Amino acid sequence: MTDNFGAEQARWRSLSPSLLRDAPITDRLYARLSPEDVEAVLAHLDSTERHLVRTAADSATRKRLILSLLTHHEVQPALERVGISAGAPPENVHAMARGPLSLGGSIQYADLVVDGFANAGRQLVAGLAGLDFGCSSGRVVRVLGDVHPGISWHGCDPNADAVAWGREHLHGIRFDVSPERPPLPYDDGSFDFVFAISIWSHFSETAAIDWLSEMKRVIRSGGHLLLTTHGEQSIVHAQAEWQYPIERVRVIEQSLRFEGFWFEDVFGEAGDWGVKSRDWGMAFLTPEWLLTRTTPDWGAVFFRPGRVERNQDLYVLERR
Repeated sequence: MTDNFGAEQARWRSLSPSLLRDAPITDRLYARLSPEDVEAVLAHLDSTERHLVRTAADSATRKRLILSLLTHHEVQPALERVGISAGAPPENVHAMARGPLSLGGSIQYADLVVDGFANAGRQLVAGLAGLDFGCSSGRVVRVLGDVHPGISWHGCDPNADAVAWGREHLHGIRFDVSPERPPLPYDDGSFDFVFAISIWSHFSETAAIDWLSEMKRVIRSGGHLLLTTHGEQSIVHAQAEWQYPIERVRVIEQSLRFEGFWFEDVFGEAGDWGVKSRDWGMAFLTPEWLLTRTTPDWGAVFFRPGRVERNQDLYVLERR
């Protein structure tokens, strides 16, 4: 965090929602393909898949589609050359996405992670140790492990079945079942960086603060934490995509205006894929809330509102 809290707050407030433009992981994987490999993939596509590729919004999206469809159709020897780990959890095991475009994990979210860290000055190089906090069955960390095998990769999640699937099917990554409350099963200063995709978007305020403290414990001094959260841009997204009732939107807006935080236990007694906790539901928070709770232990080095599909905000914090 900069020493001038007010200036940092004003700077963040001046930013407009911006989507991910760079595609570092996509580009590295796609560069492993020859023109003949690409033609072989295109030859396997049905009319719907060809239309998706032909009408892709940009070059990065087109490349991701080709890489995902390569995995779906198991086009050899291109698949072996690219080195993407294929396979997906069965329906009874938690996964953040399913379908033909998800079999090799999320290349887009791997791009999001690497780009976010790069903007914070953290390059992912061999010899580092990284943790996917809330990894589910490993859809992001598996892609990162495929591209950066020299990093010591870890993933943890309270969903034991998802962790077990990752242990059995994804190699080169250590998976651990995490508790629903701190501490994690790691020594102090175990990691150079941690990323958490859509995790603080579900913690209650108490849990959010407690887990920030735990991140401080497991991340080394000078290390980084990347997290995504629901914020004010998510309200716009919720109205457009999730059809939130206007009454609920007003409650969230008012809570953010006066408290900086809103939480609701949306899962109740049924829990979320076996995870039953009153501290796990739906949460929204403002940059001011996060800035206040992280100083002076963290420096805020990168922020983009709506970075995740014009929905969640992305933050990168540096451990002091």
